[in-house]
Amino acid sequence: LRELGVTLQAPARYARLARARSLALTLTGRNLAIWTDYTGVDPEVNSNTGTDSNATNPTAPPSRYWLARLTVEY
Repeated sequence: LRELGVTLQAPARYARLARARSLALTLTGRNLAIWTDYTGVDPEVNSNTGTDSNATNPTAPPSRYWLARLTVEY
C-alpha cells in the first residue's frame, strides 16, 4: 500500500472562528504495507554500486511515514 489519504472538511462555523472561508485537514500515510510472498531484492532499493559485481547491496526499504496538512482558505 503505497499511499492512503483522507481529507476532513471542517464545518463552516469553525472556519468562521478562524476568520476563513473554509478549513480542511488532510492526513496521509505512505509506505504503509506490503502484501507479497516475493523474497527477492526490493525493486525500489538501488543496489547499483557502480561495479560489475552481481552481489546485492542491502539497504533499508522506504520508510513508513505520516503527513498532516491544514488547508485554510481566506
